[in-house]
Amino acid sequence: MEKRYWTDHEVLVLKVFSEIETAEEIAKRLNRSYASVHCKCQKMKIKTIRKNKKHVWTKEKVEYLKKYAGKIKTRTMCKYLGCTYQALKHKASKLGISIRIEKVSWSDSQLTTLFQMKSEGKSYKEISQAVGKSPNACKCKWAYLKP
Repeated sequence: MEKRYWTDHEVLVLKVFSEIETAEEIAKRLNRSYASVHCKCQKMKIKTIRKNKKHVWTKEKVEYLKKYAGKIKTRTMCKYLGCTYQALKHKASKLGISIRIEKVSWSDSQLTTLFQMKSEGKSYKEISQAVGKSPNACKCKWAYLKP
């Protein structure tokens, strides 16, 4: 098999279409093998999109991630952003953002309010509004500390 050199036109096509097509699609377009296109991209330091890449990070999605990372559940963020957990984790890592929700401890005044309102027979919903926690957090805390 004879070596086929890259023409200026092929290089231009490679640069233009690398942002919107996979290496396989470019290879078909140029009537070249996948290996040829892949090697040329590596030599020229051109990144092509991957075949299985389904998620595109827009500015709005990145802003959402920055705003809510560590504040809401990752499952909720993934559903809203339309991405997998791995994609979310990878993007957050690249941005230097932690997606782990930090546990916020209960203050003495919150615990006092919990005990007082629970002894008065108040519902977890009422208690949650008074202490600024979810009803489930109040229920769990009460079960843990129950006298």
